[in-house]
Amino acid sequence: MTQYSVLIKRSAIKELEGLPAKVFDAVDKKILLLESEPRPAGVKKLIGEKNMFRIRYRSFRVIYEINDHSKTITILKIKDRKEAY
Repeated sequence: MTQYSVLIKRSAIKELEGLPAKVFDAVDKKILLLESEPRPAGVKKLIGEKNMFRIRYRSFRVIYEINDHSKTITILKIKDRKEAY
């Protein structure tokens, strides 16, 4: 399978750094796995958006965009589900 590059917006980096340590580690692993599988099991496509998806870990959501042409994934938000949408 083709490898994708994962880019994280500066605002999403701040959100990631603000997570509790255990949650940070788990979310970081999920993000890294996107490089080899951009649409893993359990991923949801966001309604009304062309290339935006979300993965979850407990109550946290990682919102990201896939560009298949350039093989890039851009992490847009990492938030608690109450604030993610």
